Amino acid sequence: MFQRLKQEQPGALEKVTAIAGDLSQPGLGLSESDRDTLVNNVSVVFHSGATVNFDEPLRNAFELNVLGTRRLLEICRQMPNICALVHVSTAYCNCDKSDADEVINPPSENILNFFQDYAASTVTGSTATKKECLFGHPNTYTLTKNIAESLLLEERGKVPVVIVRPSIVTAALSEPVPIKTIYVFWTCMYRPTSVKVYHCASGTLQQYKWADLADAMQKAILRHPLPNIAYYPKFAVTNSYLWHNINLYCFRYLPAHAADLGLMLIGREPRFVQRYKRARKAMDVAQYFMTRGWLFRTNNILFNTDVRSFEWYAYWDLYLLGIRKYLFKAECSDLPKDGSRLNRLYVLRLSTQGMLLALACLLLTTKTAWNLGSTVVTLSLKTCELLLDRLGLQPR
Repeated sequence: MFQRLKQEQPGALEKVTAIAGDLSQPGLGLSESDRDTLVNNVSVVFHSGATVNFDEPLRNAFELNVLGTRRLLEICRQMPNICALVHVSTAYCNCDKSDADEVINPPSENILNFFQDYAASTVTGSTATKKECLFGHPNTYTLTKNIAESLLLEERGKVPVVIVRPSIVTAALSEPVPIKTIYVFWTCMYRPTSVKVYHCASGTLQQYKWADLADAMQKAILRHPLPNIAYYPKFAVTNSYLWHNINLYCFRYLPAHAADLGLMLIGREPRFVQRYKRARKAMDVAQYFMTRGWLFRTNNILFNTDVRSFEWYAYWDLYLLGIRKYLFKAECSDLPKDGSRLNRLYVLRLSTQGMLLALACLLLTTKTAWNLGSTVVTLSLKTCELLLDRLGLQPR
């Protein structure tokens, strides 16, 4: 990430000083000397500290995302040279609005009253994930980010505040990316009296859907396969929760159980079922966002960036290459070998589908086989229903 910086200015990192702090502690947990250093020397503050865990208990999310923002703002108000506070929020903080403008939408009185009492209480928040505590939000993250924006609007005082709302954060196409620098420059120059909000999204200029992503990722991963994959990759989207669960069970959980059984027979630790359970949990968390669409208006953008010219297919190619290099530590020279493995998995996939089709044809051609097949199918469906229920995969 910092290769260019190291090459062109190898001593630049010596200018950086790390200070220990904690958003959950009064005064950010800073020592008196560290606080004085910040107050007297800092003029621009980027606030990107938060818990981004969608399943975070409400008490923790409120403590870090809301009260942590208030604690930072209190220190910023003490800075005599403060030029800008750039707060990183999320485009989904107003996820109840399918058409979102670059404005702050204060939460309702019910939410504010609830959290005023909540902030003053010492309740641990064991009922945090209950729907009545989320006020229509899908999780504690979007809810607390919405409240934090309103807090900045009401309590900023004379601190110039900029709110940046990224949608889904992925890898940078190139670096450096001067977007935040431009936000800060404009804020420092003009020092607006209102809070400026900027959506970091393709907006209405180039709408990008999950089906587009699935198509692009499918093509990218076939061109740049990941090393040591155990199953032929297939990206697809569906609006049917039942069909999704059937596919997940038949083409993911069953092969995973079979693979784990094989590992146990040779004395090795099973791992595939646990992997798919983690993947399933991630999909459940993201389901709200993957089954809906939003238009994020980008009327406040100041710099010359036309997202309509953005090449998504080229971007995902670079994305997969980056995953290979930085996560899997794979070299480009290994691509032919990984491609050969992918081809073998594809042949295995076709062979399995062919055998299943042949078995189905056989069952349809003989009466005895038909009766036997009907019995097997009935038992299989009952077994699937039982397993889906045990695994918590029944359609909601």
